[in-house]
Amino acid sequence: MSPEQCSGDRIGTASDIYSVACVFYEALSGKPPLAGASPMDTLMKHINEDPDPFKPGLNIPPKLELAIMTALNK
Repeated sequence: MSPEQCSGDRIGTASDIYSVACVFYEALSGKPPLAGASPMDTLMKHINEDPDPFKPGLNIPPKLELAIMTALNK
């Protein structure tokens, strides 16, 4: 869920872009961009935290990484 959805705010195109970036992040890294100990903790992370950058060994092209991380900006 995008930060807007987690907060109960209006959602729009930015929410869709964030969600697609989450899918790309997990597909490339093998883990979700933000995960907490509980569903509520995960929601709070999506509102307040940024995901870790990709690990160097994944060999993700820099422009793709930049696009994904930009789309995951709050």
